[in-house]
Amino acid sequence: MGLDRKEETLDEFFRWLGRWKTRTLQAICLDMGAPYLASVQRHALQATLVFDRFHCGEYHDLLKTMLEEL
Repeated sequence: MGLDRKEETLDEFFRWLGRWKTRTLQAICLDMGAPYLASVQRHALQATLVFDRFHCGEYHDLLKTMLEEL
């Protein structure tokens, strides 16, 4: 994809892909990084977001720890 985890990197990918092809995307798999989410929401709002299993597990563990501390 790109060399860094910046929003601008994914923006450049969507520009390369083109408006028409971007609008035909049905699903996009990504991690939960804020820069990626912002870019996808700006360019491909119609696409279903699919989060990878690793990051979902990490998020689950974090929430579990927080709930245990309550």
